[in-house]
Amino acid sequence: MGKRRRHFVLLGVLAGAFGIALFLGAAERGNADVGEPVCADRPFCVTLEDQDHQSRSLESPHYMNYVLTISRDPDGGNSQLTNGTATLTLTDVIGKDDATTTDPDDPADLHSNAVFQEDPSDGRCSAGAGPSSHIVTCTVPNLPAGAPAIMYEPLIFTTTSRTEATSPFTKAVADVTFKEKGSDNSPSDPNQDEVVVTNYTDYEPLDDLDSSLAFRNATITLTTSATADDQHSKFGFQVPNTPSAPVFTAFVEETLVDDVPLAESPCGTNTCYGEIVTTDTELNSGILFSAAKPANVVVTWDFLPSGKTKNNIVAYHKPDSGPTESTTASCVKAAGVPTNLPCRDVEVKRLGGGQVQVIVSIYSAGNGGWGVG
Repeated sequence: MGKRRRHFVLLGVLAGAFGIALFLGAAERGNADVGEPVCADRPFCVTLEDQDHQSRSLESPHYMNYVLTISRDPDGGNSQLTNGTATLTLTDVIGKDDATTTDPDDPADLHSNAVFQEDPSDGRCSAGAGPSSHIVTCTVPNLPAGAPAIMYEPLIFTTTSRTEATSPFTKAVADVTFKEKGSDNSPSDPNQDEVVVTNYTDYEPLDDLDSSLAFRNATITLTTSATADDQHSKFGFQVPNTPSAPVFTAFVEETLVDDVPLAESPCGTNTCYGEIVTTDTELNSGILFSAAKPANVVVTWDFLPSGKTKNNIVAYHKPDSGPTESTTASCVKAAGVPTNLPCRDVEVKRLGGGQVQVIVSIYSAGNGGWGVG
């Protein structure tokens, strides 16, 4: 009988897997965790890339991306690889990774509840149904010597909806097999070569930052934590449903007013309260937003500064390009779209017991930094 040759490789074990917080700059947040191709002494190589530090799908769906690449090893001989199979299996790790521990008190890992997004993903891949919905299978053509690499991208999933306390990370396992006859003793019994590559996907740990992959026709709603402090912010948008729509990472982030350099603050030398809000769509602001389709940031305070009313609260906006804006104008809308940009609407809610909630909804034709004073 021919041997089924297996090789297991662990790639990209991330800081979250060891309980260490990893904080990234805006330019790095959407980057893939790229491992080296793993050839496993086989005639083909496999690379599995994941996208770390997207937020969990708790209050709304958030998304992440994988890229699976299969290529010939230049030193892998001349035989044609046939009957290829490729699967990507996602598992939410509960407690420790059960692949590396025999602790009887460690609960069993669970099939990931991340959901494969077939429509915007590579059309050669599809998810199973029911108990197999966490497994994605991709069709694989024959791979002769010298053939170009087969790259499956994007492979878009919602992020897990399990909390960090329950599941610190998701484990992605790519399993690729081929048959080839070049090294067989019997041509009627080809060896089946297999490479298994594992990558761990870590999630965004910060309460004041919410991040997600965005893609064609996606509706994205990003919201910072409403319980971590006395301000939270919401930023939502729709990506156009066009073939040329970009795939990118978007996020909303809050930073204490005093921690933002004066030159970068939308408030300048003016007084702002709470936190500065940054919205980022990787320079796709002009594609997503315009005067007819303005950006909208909603800032909610659990306080009301002394002397401030719904009439004199000022909204500040520092666009990605162009001069800083400030306004106390209430929005005038036609068919729900403001016609007097920039503008802001303010609602003050008296909740009783001395508690108050202030909701400031700011509109502008572009992306950028936002402050309220």
